[in-house]
Amino acid sequence: MTEKELNTPTSVNQLINVSDTIINGETVNSVDARELHSFLKSKQDFSTWVKAKVTNNPFFEENQDFILLHNIMEQNGSGGHNKKDYALTQDTAKKVSMAEQTDRGNEARDYFLLMEKKAKGLEKTPRLNQNEIQCNMIALKYTVEILKPSPASLIEMTKILYTDLGLKTNLLPNYAENVKIVLSATELLKRNECELKVRAFNSLLIDQGYLEEKTRPSSGGKIKSFKALTEKGLAYGQNDASPQNKLEIQPHYFEDSFMDLYRIITGE
Repeated sequence: MTEKELNTPTSVNQLINVSDTIINGETVNSVDARELHSFLKSKQDFSTWVKAKVTNNPFFEENQDFILLHNIMEQNGSGGHNKKDYALTQDTAKKVSMAEQTDRGNEARDYFLLMEKKAKGLEKTPRLNQNEIQCNMIALKYTVEILKPSPASLIEMTKILYTDLGLKTNLLPNYAENVKIVLSATELLKRNECELKVRAFNSLLIDQGYLEEKTRPSSGGKIKSFKALTEKGLAYGQNDASPQNKLEIQPHYFEDSFMDLYRIITGE
């Protein structure tokens, strides 16, 4: 059974509820035995079925693999009798389903296996405490103030951080920057058949205050440098998040005003 199939109206998860129950002093995923019996469509009545499959099964132990929930007096024409309900651990419910050897049993087994897989996936997902999340948010705030990324890059950086922290990103907006075309200096110098190479171009930008060198710590205690547009340079481009490293940005330039910038710094 796939995750997609679990979302269909007739799927097993619509008929068998998995809930939290305290068994043997621990909170575990559990299944109501009557719900499982109903889904499996066993030909045996519930009382006979639960005794054969669970309570009298030598491989299952009460208060470890299942628990008795409650007794309710149920009235009928011949008087009253005790109605016993049981909660099975998810693992017990899976084994009982497998023992049915029917299509319904296989469907329930696949469902419980998928639930186990999801639970294990959640356990492996690292979760940071509140202080760690707050520190990372503060770090992002100061990174934005220093690097001055474009709105689209800011959203991308935030999505990356949220993902690392295990936070949801569905509330973040999708930003489409379609007003101006932005490209690298290397590409624009080539398209406009400029004489300057990118190294000389960057040097002039730095000398005239449009570009600046920034640094970040790297592995092995090393320091790595990268370039970013200054407030002055942001009139002609934007700082975009680097695809190589989320702690870096890359300057890109507006195509329609690139040659204006080029003439300013070269004096042409």
